[in-house]
Amino acid sequence: PILSGTGANPPAQAVQVIQCGMISEHIEHVMSLQPLCQQPTWTNEVRARNDALREAAEELREYAEKVKNSEIGLQDIGADYSSGIGKPAFVPWLRVFSREHAPNAHEGWYVVFLFDTLGQNCFLCLGQATTTAKGTDFTDRDPGFLARRVEIARVLLAKDIAATETLT
Repeated sequence: PILSGTGANPPAQAVQVIQCGMISEHIEHVMSLQPLCQQPTWTNEVRARNDALREAAEELREYAEKVKNSEIGLQDIGADYSSGIGKPAFVPWLRVFSREHAPNAHEGWYVVFLFDTLGQNCFLCLGQATTTAKGTDFTDRDPGFLARRVEIARVLLAKDIAATETLT
């Protein structure tokens, strides 16, 4: 996990990512609300969690805007989140993505913050779209298709993962 309610120290790379402005405070706020957001209704706590996710996404967009012309080159980076469609999600997420390669959460690969249901950990992951969407109807992608994509990603990233002890 990049942040943990149990006092674990996050890896240095994750600290750099989440220290753009107040993003870590927003993430910690989401984590503190998670244990209170386990009902399938839009309670005040779920709304507050949604607000914290929205603020975190805004903070990430502002950071990307600041560095877009730097050597990092983040010209097409966006950020968005979900706290659920229809019913509140038990596992909300916050993603950073390329507008060209992952224009929505149902296309491509992106970096995503995933919050565990108990609010004890936040994980920074490389994620892929696992469903397709038509309006508010979602269809799971074929597990074999997803497994093949994961294997391709592992092969492409193997050297980078092996060279960085905090990545798995």
